[in-house]
Amino acid sequence: MRITYVCHARFPTEKAYGKQIAEVCTTCSTLGHEVELLCPSVRNNVHESAANFYGLPEKFSVRYLHHFDPTARWWVPGVLWFRITMFFYRRSLRTYLAENKPNLVYVRSPLLLRTLIETGLPVVVELHDLPRHGRKKFVQACNRAARVVCLTRPMQKELLSWGVEESKIVVEGDGVDLGRFLSMPSQSDARRRWDLPPEFSVVGYVGSLVTRNTIEKGIPEL
Repeated sequence: MRITYVCHARFPTEKAYGKQIAEVCTTCSTLGHEVELLCPSVRNNVHESAANFYGLPEKFSVRYLHHFDPTARWWVPGVLWFRITMFFYRRSLRTYLAENKPNLVYVRSPLLLRTLIETGLPVVVELHDLPRHGRKKFVQACNRAARVVCLTRPMQKELLSWGVEESKIVVEGDGVDLGRFLSMPSQSDARRRWDLPPEFSVVGYVGSLVTRNTIEKGIPEL
């Protein structure tokens, strides 16, 4: 199967979404699919291949669609960069997908969902959060998608309450490469290595300390 994964922002990137996209594309390629990743042409501070940057085998191709890049124009205010980029990127996506038709289009950004649905190609959308505006059109697009992937049951429940058809939704959490954890040190060895006191509990966390709505993630309680 020919799968086109559509990225909505710069790639590769030090941000978590880039690693997740690269892992999904690599896994789909490993399963025997032909995977191409489409990305917007925007200024990037990462100047190496995705495979080198993420330490992954080169199993999928990356294509940057040409369009106007506001980030490279000094006279375009930064507050408008993303909106202008999306306007021109959508146009490039329509043109490219009209000439290059994969068996499946995969996307994780609700901002591009309607554009991809309008191509008439089968679209799978993977949702990491829900849009705060344009709910009606978003629901209509979801109901025209081949599948809507939710990361959590609460998200599925919310989508159902909005009017997304239950038959369209599947719930699948982010995957994990268990092979990376096969040779872990014991708890006592880890404490000695990092000079951690044996009598205290240790909690590790990677990520932001607040959500987009500035809701604290329990740090004060800890």
